[in-house]
Amino acid sequence: MSIYLKINTDLSGPIPVGRSLLNSHNAGTGDPTTFGTAVSVPAGSITTSGSGTGLALSIRVDAFFGGFDVIDVTAEGNGYKVGDTVTIPVSASGGAGESQWGSDIIITIRAEDMDGGQLTLNVPLDDYGCVDPQSSSDESVDIDLLQPGRQARYSITFNGITSSNEQLTAAAVSAACRDAIQSTSDVVLNPYLPAGVTPGQVVYELS
Repeated sequence: MSIYLKINTDLSGPIPVGRSLLNSHNAGTGDPTTFGTAVSVPAGSITTSGSGTGLALSIRVDAFFGGFDVIDVTAEGNGYKVGDTVTIPVSASGGAGESQWGSDIIITIRAEDMDGGQLTLNVPLDDYGCVDPQSSSDESVDIDLLQPGRQARYSITFNGITSSNEQLTAAAVSAACRDAIQSTSDVVLNPYLPAGVTPGQVVYELS
């Protein structure tokens, strides 16, 4: 029976019309004196840390608490990834020169916000040998396998690797593999990873 290292990879995907991003926003304050009227924010007023495009929103200030009770998608966004941040500036709130919110709204995209935004891959560790860290310019870590007469590995490309966390990322992969082969059940890699680092792609290589 194989034991697997489970890797939740972040894929780009559409953010559909009607999806609420209310639970994904982590910054921004509303002005309770301007509650009640939803503000339409076009795609051209929204910026992102990634390469996503097309997202437009309807935002409404909560009548009682001064936060927000509506952040709904009105035009589909494409090309976004889990962990991307979306920023809606105060200037987008409009309203006869009045600001409907007091600071920029920052939304961090989650898998739940997208259709098909995450895929779980199972890496069997029956032939596990070692972890081979790559440089931050490669943005990858290899899991080398022990297979007689040939070289085999799983190459994992990560989002968010930098020169300051590349060794931590390799150590996280190594620790997850170690725990998996010592376990009687599958181990998920993602909780081991440094903050801001997410798997992007897993490729099986054979030579």
